[in-house]
Amino acid sequence: MRDEILDELHLMVGDAAEALGVRRATLSDLLKGNQALSPEMALRRD
Repeated sequence: MRDEILDELHLMVGDAAEALGVRRATLSDLLKGNQALSPEMALRRD
């Protein structure tokens, strides 16, 4: 996800988290594999 989305769009984790309406820590945990992708998170978009 980091390579395909964040890097491709030149987004920082904090900016992406803000756009998705989630905490930076939540998105960071997801990117590190410390948290599973929930159906709600999968459907979020700006």
